[in-house]
Amino acid sequence: MTAPRTVLAASLKPILPKSWAIVESARTVDDIPTTVVQIIQRTITRLPAAPIGRHFVGMTLMISVPEQSMKHAEDTLDEQVDDFIHALDSIGIAWSNAEKVQTKGSKRIAYQITVNVISNKE
Repeated sequence: MTAPRTVLAASLKPILPKSWAIVESARTVDDIPTTVVQIIQRTITRLPAAPIGRHFVGMTLMISVPEQSMKHAEDTLDEQVDDFIHALDSIGIAWSNAEKVQTKGSKRIAYQITVNVISNKE
C-alpha cells in the first residue's frame, strides 16, 4: 500500500511551481532556499459510513518561504498561500483551515493548512 503522504505529494507536484520543494516529513527546512510545502501526517480516523479499509487521514500542509526580512517574507507568503489553496481546490483536496505560524526550530514563517484525505485498502 502506498503511504497517503506519498500519494498526496504526487498529486501536488504537477500543480505547484517547479521551483517549490515538497518535503514529506516534519524536518527543519532552513537550508532550502525556496518555497517549501511540507506534508505532515497527523491523524488517522475510521470512516464510519464506509466499508472496512477506508480511513480519513488528517494532514498538515505547511507552506513556508525562505526570506530573511519579515516584511518581504510575509508579502511573499501571503501571495503564495493564496495560490496554493486555489491549487488545492483545483484538484479537489478539501482543506479546512490555514493559520500563519512561525515554524518550530526554524527562522521561516509559514501557513499550516489542515487537510483530510481518504485512504483505501488496496
